[in-house]
Amino acid sequence: MATYEELFNDLMQHEFTTVTDENLLKLGHLIDISTDLQKTEGFDYAKTKITNLLSSNVDNDHKAILYFYCANIWEGLRVPKTKDTQASWDWHQKEIEQTILNLRLSIKYSSDKFPYLCPVNTNLGNAFNTVGRFVEAIEFWNKALALKDSFSMAIVNKAYGLIAYSGSLYDQGHKAVFLKYAYKLLKQGLKGNDIHDSARIFFENVVKNIETSIKKEYLESEFKLKDFQLGKTIAEKNYRKWCLQNCLFLNPLNDIGSFSIGARDILHCPSITTTISEHDSSNPPVYYTFYNQLKQEYASARFLLYESLKSNKPHFSDRDVLIYNTFDYPCYGLDIEKCKLAFRMIYSLFDKIGFFLNTYLRLRIDERDISFRRIWYKNPKNPKDGLAEKFVNLQNWPFRGLYWLAKDLSEQRPDFVDSIEPDAQNLVKIRNFVEHRFLTLHQMDLLNFIEPEIKNVTYPIYFQDFADKTLRLMKLARAALIYLSLGVHIEEKKKYVNNDSKIVGSMPLTTWEDNWKTHY
Repeated sequence: MATYEELFNDLMQHEFTTVTDENLLKLGHLIDISTDLQKTEGFDYAKTKITNLLSSNVDNDHKAILYFYCANIWEGLRVPKTKDTQASWDWHQKEIEQTILNLRLSIKYSSDKFPYLCPVNTNLGNAFNTVGRFVEAIEFWNKALALKDSFSMAIVNKAYGLIAYSGSLYDQGHKAVFLKYAYKLLKQGLKGNDIHDSARIFFENVVKNIETSIKKEYLESEFKLKDFQLGKTIAEKNYRKWCLQNCLFLNPLNDIGSFSIGARDILHCPSITTTISEHDSSNPPVYYTFYNQLKQEYASARFLLYESLKSNKPHFSDRDVLIYNTFDYPCYGLDIEKCKLAFRMIYSLFDKIGFFLNTYLRLRIDERDISFRRIWYKNPKNPKDGLAEKFVNLQNWPFRGLYWLAKDLSEQRPDFVDSIEPDAQNLVKIRNFVEHRFLTLHQMDLLNFIEPEIKNVTYPIYFQDFADKTLRLMKLARAALIYLSLGVHIEEKKKYVNNDSKIVGSMPLTTWEDNWKTHY
């Protein structure tokens, strides 16, 4: 029987000039063996062959496989670096950036028959979780489980992701729910037979650690996640159900599932400690003012999108509004404009989060140069100069998640066009047309008949496609607002540890709802 070294040497002699099932199988073996033996020359050879094959006439399903293999190569290059704790905290890691990009490209070209769709989504969830995008990671694990609900690696990785997520929460009650839910998932996943031996040992130890730290009576007690009211009217209940199902509440408990316990936007800034100074712009409650505005704009945009999607009749405000038929058959009306407004409001939140971070972390970036995509760099006009010193050694997982989320966005600037989201340039182009030019939404399948001259002056898109992009953007904004809150919590914990001998006063704040109830 051939040794691993012999198999490796044999595969390194293979040409891989065409896409056949046999060649793909051997290419996969070469990558797996290179990972086990840590042979970087095997990765380099496989990467070259994949690049050549992708440049040839390859159908989409084979492209999906090749991109999946390429992601495995980059992950294989990354793993050795995780042994160095400091290196694992590096904010910019080319290997994981390429892993995410190639996994996304694999999904982009895959069909329903793609055999690796469960592993691709699971690996993408793992990659997102690693860089601090733990909220969004859950969606990929859920996608894998929607394809195969017994896929154990997705179940146990989701459980482990929830445990890590719980470590960033400042609400102890939420932490307990997360750990209890993760415990049940781990017990379920470990019953499967498709978990590697080393992974099984690791996750079994995680179960033991939970049992050691939390009473077993609580862990095994019945979950009561659905016993909460969703509102007073049918309209409100329907709206809240839609928010829950799309995981749009600013509430970590909504990430557990569409249970009524998560149907409240309860997340806010945690307690913030600061020095007393009349001229210190960081004095409270300025951050609560910032977050109030972010939350309100998010919640309003969310409802505008909901109304846009759920309304099925013209609004009286559109009556007697003279609109000519221009033969390109766009759709008009208040509901269409609500969707555009939602898109614009949500997109604007990201730069406002950048403004929040610039103030909170005292980055001292000129206001004219602040954008969510650029605030992370020493020179906001040129990312090639490297990360700002503040972030180089900052061990803050949610803030690192914000940095990696920013990589999903693109700007119409030469140095900020590239993104790890294949659709990013399309999104920024749509935003430009919505804000500064003309975007036309269409219900009918007539885009192919629109004259090229019209396409040069307006951006035509199907209404449902635009609504899907708006919903995707909203989920991105929700994740960003959660990372922002939890990242501040981690920074504030550091202050508490470093200043435990100092006297700290309190400034209690009432809620706006209390004021609203009093006056209305």
